[in-house]
Amino acid sequence: MFSFSAFYQLLAQHETLRPWLNTLPQQLSDWEQQEHGDMARWVRALQKFPTNKPDIIDLKNEVSVRNEVPITDGEKKTFRKSITFTSSLA
Repeated sequence: MFSFSAFYQLLAQHETLRPWLNTLPQQLSDWEQQEHGDMARWVRALQKFPTNKPDIIDLKNEVSVRNEVPITDGEKKTFRKSITFTSSLA
């Protein structure tokens, strides 16, 4: 269902994250084979998230993705609706 190849390429570029390539591909493959409730609704909700390329990705100190230029008010509104929608799925 998902292609993680670009993600794996990013991991391969970082020495400290590279060891994840030993286990993560199999874990994600196993995860994809399991049922996840209403996966189609989750995917639709995720597709509504802003698609701006992040300027800053921090996976070492915290899990965060940020832009130097904030998203627009319209994007914030869409994002908030998406989060509200996905929280009802959990």
